[in-house]
Amino acid sequence: MGRPAFRSFRPGRRRGRPWSGRCGGAVADGDGRRGPGGQCPPGGDPLRRAGCDFRSAGRGLPGRAGGDVRHVVAGPGRGGRKPRPGPGPVVAGAVMTGRGRGGFTLVELLTALAIIGILLAAGGWHSTAVLQRWQAWRGIQQVLEDCREAQAHAERGGGYVFDGGGLVMARSFLVFDPGARRYTLFDWQDADGDGRPGEGESRRVWSRELPPAVRFGRAAGVDRRACSNQEGAPAADITFGTAAYPPCNGRPCLKFDQQGFSAMGPGAVYLVDGAQAFALTATRPGHFTVCRWDGREWY
Repeated sequence: MGRPAFRSFRPGRRRGRPWSGRCGGAVADGDGRRGPGGQCPPGGDPLRRAGCDFRSAGRGLPGRAGGDVRHVVAGPGRGGRKPRPGPGPVVAGAVMTGRGRGGFTLVELLTALAIIGILLAAGGWHSTAVLQRWQAWRGIQQVLEDCREAQAHAERGGGYVFDGGGLVMARSFLVFDPGARRYTLFDWQDADGDGRPGEGESRRVWSRELPPAVRFGRAAGVDRRACSNQEGAPAADITFGTAAYPPCNGRPCLKFDQQGFSAMGPGAVYLVDGAQAFALTATRPGHFTVCRWDGREWY
């Protein structure tokens, strides 16, 4: 027996051996017997049966495996002949069929989309109420994060800075504009050295707007102060102190010093979306708290 060699069986070619390998009409096995109706006969040489299966698949005839088959493994070679390459890669010990190609039909895709739509509708993701609740919560979280950012900004740049060859006082102001649903951060430097903010001494750092459908305000029936639940209705939608000088210009604002403290005292911001109310409180040392009104108290 010579060295084992791989041979590629190709449809339509005869090998010139007693077994023809033809699988159309009648099939001849290694012993010369023919199978009826083009079926590959049982028994015989397994390698020759593999060739019969391959030829059946290549011609669309009933073999052992249907589909687009290119190669199978041949048996031991004769006379030490080298493997004979075929029209494509040799697949060892397996017959590849066209059924292995993945994909989805149009009906399957449409069915999946319909199921997803039903689940989303049942979960209420398209509900206006759910969207409003999410926007109100996002609004109060946005105010909280921006207050902390303004506080950190004041700690980095507050105190005294060099200006015009000397040290001047520097502070940061977070100014609220309830009518515009907006708040703005300003940097102030005491250019004239009088210790009082004046025109042209403030520079805007950034400005933020509340999410849609969210505004500064209180829900009906709120009779306690956020977030301590002290009895008594809040005096205003924003209870931080006001100042007539710029950049506050009579609007409620937070004045942060170099330590992040609220130089104008404590206060609160109330937000409402028509269905629910949130609040943010700030202490003089610069501690912030968020709470929600449940109809009876803040929690």
